[in-house]
Amino acid sequence: DMGRSTSFQTTVSVRVVARTPDGAYQVKGMRSLDIDKNSQEISVEGVLRPQDVTVHNEANGNRLADAKITVKQKGKLGKTRGGIFGRIFGLLWP
Repeated sequence: DMGRSTSFQTTVSVRVVARTPDGAYQVKGMRSLDIDKNSQEISVEGVLRPQDVTVHNEANGNRLADAKITVKQKGKLGKTRGGIFGRIFGLLWP
């Protein structure tokens, strides 16, 4: 099996889209990034308790209940070059 993994940290601004009966905030936000010529869109939504929001109007992602975090990527991923035989074969058979 082959795979690819990426790790990064970012800040995503969210808006309160509703308030639950118990006073919690339903929040939703999106951020676009360009990383290595690839466009990425990060969407975040979930529920925050009022006490988890700081006086600076910030909250850590680990305090987000029912979190739904989506990363969409547009663009080509980095393509491996391969060995000499792979490159020759790639020229003959794209």
